[in-house]
Amino acid sequence: MSALRWLRKRLPLGATWTDARMMRRALRLARSAAASGEVPVGAVVYKDGVVLGEAANDREASADPTGHAEVVAIRRAGERLGSWRLDGCTIAVTLEPCAMCAGALVNSRMARVVYGADDPKAGACRSLFAIPEDRRLNHRLKVVRHVLRVECAATLRSFFRRRRAERSALGTQGDRVIVGTQRRSVATLTSPPRIVCFDLGGVLVRICRDWSQGMAAAGLKPKRFASGASADAARLTLLEQYQRGALTVSDFCSSFAVTLGSNWSGADVLCVHRAWIMGEYPGVDRLVDDLQRSGVRTACLSNTNDEHWRYMERSLPTVAGLHLRLASHQLRLHKPDRGIYEAFESISGCQSGEILFFDDLEANVAAARSLGWDAHRVDPQSDTAAFMRAHAVRRRALAEVRHG
Repeated sequence: MSALRWLRKRLPLGATWTDARMMRRALRLARSAAASGEVPVGAVVYKDGVVLGEAANDREASADPTGHAEVVAIRRAGERLGSWRLDGCTIAVTLEPCAMCAGALVNSRMARVVYGADDPKAGACRSLFAIPEDRRLNHRLKVVRHVLRVECAATLRSFFRRRRAERSALGTQGDRVIVGTQRRSVATLTSPPRIVCFDLGGVLVRICRDWSQGMAAAGLKPKRFASGASADAARLTLLEQYQRGALTVSDFCSSFAVTLGSNWSGADVLCVHRAWIMGEYPGVDRLVDDLQRSGVRTACLSNTNDEHWRYMERSLPTVAGLHLRLASHQLRLHKPDRGIYEAFESISGCQSGEILFFDDLEANVAAARSLGWDAHRVDPQSDTAAFMRAHAVRRRALAEVRHG
């Protein structure tokens, strides 16, 4: 009991155990970013204890001035929910958000912001401004300060202490110091990749992009299904569990039907599930064949499930012909979790800029870039083969050959 009372004393007013748990998660992201030469700030967006999006700073890796942890985490949460409105969500971030990030929180309709360390030079929640609580704006957030403040501040101090020492030893390059994995990735990008890794759905394989399209592909008559942030979050949680191999297809379909509403059955969901894959994109067979003829290894790293996986290996020759095929349900890991990329590196024997990677989700691309991969987002509505071929030519994995 004494330990419990001590822990309670450490939680500031308005904070919950879930907030502390999510801040621990954000701290892990921040420390991972520090190892890659990024300023160590991590952020996690969650609702009812379910993580919807998380990220660390990636401005250096992405060369994106807006690549703050909060902005990237908000984008990922919006992608998962299929909506820019993050009603009822909370964000836990290790450092007080700046004016840009605080504005993004307001515009996302976030309910709460929980942060660790104050930022007296740029903080826009209390230190310099109070944007989330400004009554002149059309939306306001509840602000909870100083959750795990000591740990968050110590992580930042340690990073900047180390960076000052490295600047003294290595010299500066303007405002940017290239260290650790960043230095390695810059060097390896000058050489052709050792392996080209593809996501499957939206990259090599055409899939339904939403539930309405899935109903049409399955030949089901259109019918209503439950919508809203809570229903969307429940469906995303089930999908991730299924793709991690934690659910059978029967359990997934019956549970998913419950989230859709009383007019849906597990059989309906199974029907849509089996119609979800629509074949290969035009030209990807030639692309993969040309890469392999050039001596470049090919691979896939996909968030998928056992039933779809077996169908693609059996029915889609381009997928079946890849040198290395890895999927979330096999590894019990899920993009954009860092662990799945590290598992790929371990199994393939390649790392950093030796990997040319294509995915249709920005969150997955950003996570790969944080490890130094040469990662690019593919637009599923475009000519995916032409886009990827152009990048393969740029990296000298392929000669520039025009197909008639």
